[in-house]
Amino acid sequence: MFKFKRILFLWLVMAVATLPVPLLLSCDDDNETLPSQPLQVGIPQDISAVPSETSLQLSWTAVENASGYELEANDGAGYEFDTLVTGTSYELEGLEPYTAYAIRLRAVVTDEAGNSSNSEWSAWQEFVTLDQLMADDFDGGDGTESAPYQIARPSQLALLARMVNEEVPGYFEDGIHYVLTQDIDLSRYDNWTPIGTGPEDGRYPYENPAKAFQGVFDGDGHAVTGLNVNLAGGNTFVSGGLFGVNDGSIRNLKVEGVVNVITTTSEKSSVCAGGIAGFNIIAYAEDGINTRPFSGGIESCSFNGSVNASCGSDLLGTAYAGGICGMAESGNIDGCMVTVAGDQEIVSVGGETSMSGGIAGAMNGGRITECRVEGAGLIETAFNAVPEGYYVYAQVGCVAGSVADASVENCTVVYEGTLSAPKGGEANVNMGVICGNSGSSVSNCHAEFSGEAGASAGGTISFGGITGSLSGYGECSVTASDAVLSGNVAIEQTDQYSDVHVGGIYGMASSAQVTACNASVSGSINVTSAVTDQTTNVNIGGICGLGGYITAGCAAVWDSHASVNVTSDRTNFGGVAGLVQASDNSSFLTGCYAINGAAVSVSPNTGTDFVANVGGVSGTFSGTYILWYDMSIPAYMTGCYALTDGSFSVAGDGVAKAVAGASEYATLSGVFWGSEGGTVSDDLEGSQPFSSLDQAGYEAAISVMNDAIANGMIPLNLSYTYNESLGYPTLNAGGM
Repeated sequence: MFKFKRILFLWLVMAVATLPVPLLLSCDDDNETLPSQPLQVGIPQDISAVPSETSLQLSWTAVENASGYELEANDGAGYEFDTLVTGTSYELEGLEPYTAYAIRLRAVVTDEAGNSSNSEWSAWQEFVTLDQLMADDFDGGDGTESAPYQIARPSQLALLARMVNEEVPGYFEDGIHYVLTQDIDLSRYDNWTPIGTGPEDGRYPYENPAKAFQGVFDGDGHAVTGLNVNLAGGNTFVSGGLFGVNDGSIRNLKVEGVVNVITTTSEKSSVCAGGIAGFNIIAYAEDGINTRPFSGGIESCSFNGSVNASCGSDLLGTAYAGGICGMAESGNIDGCMVTVAGDQEIVSVGGETSMSGGIAGAMNGGRITECRVEGAGLIETAFNAVPEGYYVYAQVGCVAGSVADASVENCTVVYEGTLSAPKGGEANVNMGVICGNSGSSVSNCHAEFSGEAGASAGGTISFGGITGSLSGYGECSVTASDAVLSGNVAIEQTDQYSDVHVGGIYGMASSAQVTACNASVSGSINVTSAVTDQTTNVNIGGICGLGGYITAGCAAVWDSHASVNVTSDRTNFGGVAGLVQASDNSSFLTGCYAINGAAVSVSPNTGTDFVANVGGVSGTFSGTYILWYDMSIPAYMTGCYALTDGSFSVAGDGVAKAVAGASEYATLSGVFWGSEGGTVSDDLEGSQPFSSLDQAGYEAAISVMNDAIANGMIPLNLSYTYNESLGYPTLNAGGM
């Protein structure tokens, strides 16, 4: 019997064990509480930090039902920290300056029964404490070329500025080397103190080179961002940028930010502002020999931002603003780039003289090579009051406002922004896509301008696709350069005794040589002038407004979208040159041609003594007769031609012809013209029409033009060939 009961019990146990769980539960008391389920816990989101030099004030979004948060932190170099926080913020204290800390959080939820559940950890996020404003030491190095002082944080760059500006031995002298090892953000500095503030006695640095940077600074490809210079100086010399005065070498550096420099004096000040350096100079000994070959060098640097230089209330002062350098008294700027975005500007506001340039406001010696400027912002030269006086100048260019004894080589401009010289009063304005004025040489440069260029003044106004004017004490030249002008040029000239010069390559030149240049014009040129004096004019040409000594091997193409509108009582327009006028020496226009597809319209302003000369090659082409010697100095046009299919609309007694609207004391040889629609013709001695406007007619003329060039007074290595793709003769232009 006992054995039977034991077997029955075991069978019942096994049967119950095989029943489904829900069936077993159904046997429980109806009033019994079910076991609690794990709660779903959200991960902390939107973690942020407000840094100081030694702390991080952390905050995050609350997690629903969270009773607390577990926080972990580390710096990857031995520092580790964890804590339990009840709120949604925590200040992490006792940290090192300018150090990155990794932070993560997870939420903790406790139910009514006291059971806790944790969320997943948030992803690690990195936050950096603020740097000291001034470091105690550099990051390493001893200042030699093989072991330069290392700069890894903003405070160390500020330390460099202090060492130079206080002339601390072992840090400010020439031959000391510095290198950036990290990108630097200067946004914490509301007003950056430039490295090398320059002399405090108001003299130019070449007179007193005190407190100038004299060492070698290598950015090593790193960037300095957040630059903010607001310098108000009380001396007659004020200079600001990342560097104030550079008497050393700066290379391989990128800078982004804003530079504003102003003087508070009214004693004929000089104000210099630049993205890299305000003022640049080469170290010279008393005998004029460069004592340090690499001084005054800025190489492979870039700037993106705005620069402003202002003379404040000083009506006699000079302001220089440049993307790389405000004023380069000497030195070299090589391989640099400037971007002026649509909301950015480079502006000089002078008293008596104002100069602005994408690379340099002005340069008096050295070179600018392999530089590039692009953007859609504003480059402007302006004045703090309406200027008066003959020697008042406003000069502006995408590369340089003005260069004197300095060359510009292999530079490129692609600009869709604004070039401006507003409210110039009696100022003389020089404006160019490369240079406002060049007193030296420009070679192998390329300019594309699709923006707006505008000038309003009572002095002489000159605009050029390469340079506004070629004027200086040395030999001026433009060689192997080209300009593509699809933008708009608007000029208002308010004085009856001053000229206006507009050219696809250069506006005007007194004695200059321009060779192997090409201009393509598809934009508009609009000029209004108050000129009435019989010795002044509005001069517009595809290559030059007012021709220089020699213009050779150049081509101007005016496409059908181009337009020229002039309102003036005295005007010269030519497909190549507006006015060529020999004076003390003969003038030469050799191996040049124009394809005239533009719509040209000339109308009088007041109608007083209205004179308008329009020509396919030159508006007026003349030599000079010297009465007291009873002799003439001729102008020579050799191997040139023009094809005119656009419209020449000239009011009143104005003249429009196929070669020159007016000419005297001139010698022409091998000059041809043609007009598909027969809109213009010419009977000027030495010129003739193409026998036919096809390959046969052009090739017959090519032989004559090439012979004329070969036998001309100026030895030139250039000739024409027929271009089958274009359907007209083009040049194989060589040097002189």
